[in-house]
Amino acid sequence: MSSPDRLSAVDASFIYLEDQATPMHVGGVAVFRRPRGGFDYDELVELIA
Repeated sequence: MSSPDRLSAVDASFIYLEDQATPMHVGGVAVFRRPRGGFDYDELVELIA
């Protein structure tokens, strides 16, 4: 039986320090272009793997 995942000290500090005046969340955006020849779902999964 595996133990439950726990927050690291850094993750816990982000939650502890966050309030309305100090947002501590992080976001990201990735934009991908389809290859000229295109690809299907299986090729996409293979590429990511």
